Amino acid sequence: MKQELIFVWLNNHGCLKNVGFNFSPKFSVGFNFETNELSIQRNNNVNIFQNRNILNLSAIIGENGTGKTTVLQFLNSLNCTPLCTVDDKQYLKHTEEQNDRNAYIAVYLVNDTIKIINKTNKTIYWYDKKFTPLSNWDYNHDNPFNYTTHIYFTNSEYAIDSNMYQNDIDHISIFNQALDSVAHNFYKYTVIYGDQSPTNEWPNFDDFQGFLIHKKSTKEFQQILDILFLYRINQQKRENEYLGKKISSVNVSFSSILDFLSTYIIQSNGNGNAKEFQEKLYSFNTICKAAANRKYNTLEMLIVNLAFELHYLYDFNCDNDDINYIFNQCSWFINKKIENTTAKAYYKNAIYEINTFNKLTNDIFISSNSIPKNDLAYREWCTIQVSKLGRFFTRWQNKNCVSFIAKYISIDGLALSSGERALLNFASRIEMLGYLFRLEGRNMYKPRENILFLFDEIDLYVHPNAQKKLIFSLLKQVNSLFHGHNVQVIISSHSPIVLSDIPCENTTYLIKGNNGNTIVHEGREQQQTFAANIPSLYRNSFFIEGGIGIGDYALDFINNIAINLKDKKSLPKEEIDNYKKIIALIGEPLLRKKLEEMLHAYSDVKVRTQVDSKIYVLQKETNAYLDFLRRQRALIDAEIKRLENGNYD
Repeated sequence: MKQELIFVWLNNHGCLKNVGFNFSPKFSVGFNFETNELSIQRNNNVNIFQNRNILNLSAIIGENGTGKTTVLQFLNSLNCTPLCTVDDKQYLKHTEEQNDRNAYIAVYLVNDTIKIINKTNKTIYWYDKKFTPLSNWDYNHDNPFNYTTHIYFTNSEYAIDSNMYQNDIDHISIFNQALDSVAHNFYKYTVIYGDQSPTNEWPNFDDFQGFLIHKKSTKEFQQILDILFLYRINQQKRENEYLGKKISSVNVSFSSILDFLSTYIIQSNGNGNAKEFQEKLYSFNTICKAAANRKYNTLEMLIVNLAFELHYLYDFNCDNDDINYIFNQCSWFINKKIENTTAKAYYKNAIYEINTFNKLTNDIFISSNSIPKNDLAYREWCTIQVSKLGRFFTRWQNKNCVSFIAKYISIDGLALSSGERALLNFASRIEMLGYLFRLEGRNMYKPRENILFLFDEIDLYVHPNAQKKLIFSLLKQVNSLFHGHNVQVIISSHSPIVLSDIPCENTTYLIKGNNGNTIVHEGREQQQTFAANIPSLYRNSFFIEGGIGIGDYALDFINNIAINLKDKKSLPKEEIDNYKKIIALIGEPLLRKKLEEMLHAYSDVKVRTQVDSKIYVLQKETNAYLDFLRRQRALIDAEIKRLENGNYD
């Protein structure tokens, strides 16, 4: 069932009071709060974003504090739960405030038929039809959100986690903090369970593995997502979808379980499992001593970690510190001494993973920092191609697979700026949604038939040159990933470059009113934004005060020069020369010329010279503008010729 959100009206949500938002160029929808009447009009506009997977893309533009984030987070939390009723008078005011905040009207286009959701306390009207408030029956039998997944993306650290699930995704927020729960589930199912349900059959193993992974960070999970994304787009020839830094290799190392437990023992002051760990480390004496002397490199630590896990759970021991001997003994012990079939399968897979990784790194040089080996800050790593590492990681997308290595691996060397990190976050997390339900081991994260993507401040941290490609890249990736889904995209942005990719009919503008509430302007009421030049977008679409898009410091500095030139009767030559140098710094031609004219009044140069100079400046600027137009005409002529010749690539 194809479902597109074309309008939402909010009752009283923060700074958004009695305001409506249109999201489709093909409809104009409005709601009269006084008469409770809804108006819906079809427009004869084209939707330039509609294709096989994408229903539409629209943008919300506005200065800080006008409610862009509030709107997107509200849309992410849309649901058919009826407004609350309460009999207890002491909760009456609180319930009324909550209902006031949560009330909305939504209009959907469902298979070309209008569907209206009335989550208010009153009946609304559309022509001769009336729509009563949502009831429990509607929630249980006619819930449109059973067909749509809401996904909210942001690179901001200040966002609200609104993750809600049934069998599939209902609502999910994707940002750094909200990713913690996803990362936790990934490690829990990838390291411990796979497709097996947790049981009490092997409690010591569950508890121990849970202890080892409980401090795995979102950053470590994000690095795995990064590798999987970079590998997939390379394999599928989709590199043009990614705007960030091209990364061909990364640095890989493996943490030591011995160091981890030693640190835990020191920090825990004897609490928890500290005493048991200390005893186990003491009885693991031969290998512990060799490890303390840095006998093993970062790859060999995998084998040491395996040996200690077997020692902790099954009292495996080895009085020889040769790494090959230890590995062979581990293999023998797993095959001959472990009786539990689940445990045996887990550790046989560990042997397989270590062998596979050793083959992967067979001819790879191990690097280290310049710190002495006996210093705690000493580190080792090996540099591995993303293509090889990504192929190894793809095993983890199989929900039947568990991984020994996943809890120990550390990835570094990405070396990204904040802008590059923002681009990779967006791209890798969108990609993640296509296979996360397999990574995490259940179908919880499987998107529904319809997907509403909500991108908050999509241009955050992103360089203008990359902003030019954001919409193009986003739509390419969505088309590549979400076959069989109907995708609607709503973004918020501060960027006129991003807005130049979006027609005004697909845009909503938010402005602060005098009373602090937000005023909504329909994009179709503004000048056209699609393929518009950046200065006009700043002036017309971002409501820059004064109509000129320069910084306030520069504007104040220029105003002071103008005031000084206007008020003074004469100027010494040194001051005139200084003003000339300052005026030459001004990039805006009209401002520069006006100040030059004012300065000429104080010059001893003859009027004839002033006029000639002015004519020369005008002629110079005219010639430059003519050159620009000629170049544009040549490009347009070439494009027309290409299309006339049938070349559409």
